Amino acid sequence: MTPEVALQFLHVQLEQYMRERETTRKVLAALPDSGAGYKPDPKSRPAFELAFHIAYADKAFLDFMVTGTFPMTENAAEYGVTKPSEVAPWYMKVTDEALAKVRTLSGEDAAKILDFFGAFQMPAAAYTTFLLNHSIHHRGQLSVYLRPAGGLVPSIYGGSADEPWQGSASA
Repeated sequence: MTPEVALQFLHVQLEQYMRERETTRKVLAALPDSGAGYKPDPKSRPAFELAFHIAYADKAFLDFMVTGTFPMTENAAEYGVTKPSEVAPWYMKVTDEALAKVRTLSGEDAAKILDFFGAFQMPAAAYTTFLLNHSIHHRGQLSVYLRPAGGLVPSIYGGSADEPWQGSASA
């Protein structure tokens, strides 16, 4: 990937991320504190842990694109996040900070090959796709947890029973 293509790709993907980030924020905010421990199966993560994983991983992937090092400190308490209602505000704050740094990348930085634990070696900009896929995947999991955990499911790609779509019906 040339530096010019990498930078253009990065900016297009960041526009997509910004749209998805708002939806992710809504899903994170929909988890009530009383549902923190809910999990649908003994092998599943508890809802609070899953919510923090989503928020933390978005921050970590954005940081990784800038530093080339993937931080492995996914412990909510270390960040002062102790309950579900704190996840969405924390997510918005740390992703705002990380996005500001990503937006300063040069074309050469965006094209630089980064190694992700030996599993992937891709240009920094290409990790935006991995970030989006990871976030959307886990957000889908969390949205399934919401009702049984006592929350309401927000509109994601269309209305839900709890938040009907408010789009235009005109053609």
